[in-house]
Amino acid sequence: MTLKDRIQIDRPPGEVWSYLQIPALMKEWNNDIKAVVPVSWGVPTEGYRCRVRYKMIGRESNFLAEFMEYQAPARLLIHLSEGSLPVKGYIQEIYDLSENTRGTLLTRRIEVYNSGLNIFSSCLIFMLHYSFGIFSGKRHLRKLKRLIETL
Repeated sequence: MTLKDRIQIDRPPGEVWSYLQIPALMKEWNNDIKAVVPVSWGVPTEGYRCRVRYKMIGRESNFLAEFMEYQAPARLLIHLSEGSLPVKGYIQEIYDLSENTRGTLLTRRIEVYNSGLNIFSSCLIFMLHYSFGIFSGKRHLRKLKRLIETL
């Protein structure tokens, strides 16, 4: 299952990137993130790892997050595993930044693989996301937009 949202942010990609690449800053704009604990030392880059406590579908779980792709300031792929997912299950958060005349078009995709959800639940979440904005990350992206544009 893939859930996709995008938003126009009237700032250059470098400014948007700074809020994406530092996991502790993600808590400022993503209310579903309850805690971030670094596992890796130093500045985030490809291979960087941390523990992230997310609240998803009404319950909290601790995931291992790893930066699988780190192409500043254009693309960040965060691979989430463990937590409440099945043994081989994982979630990927993919952030693509495209520069345009107004600033940055930010696209966020959430891809869920082997999540343990049955087909009915997956279809329901997909429909609610695209039809009604429920389970959408759009509210988080709007908060990110406000944070960056008011700097």
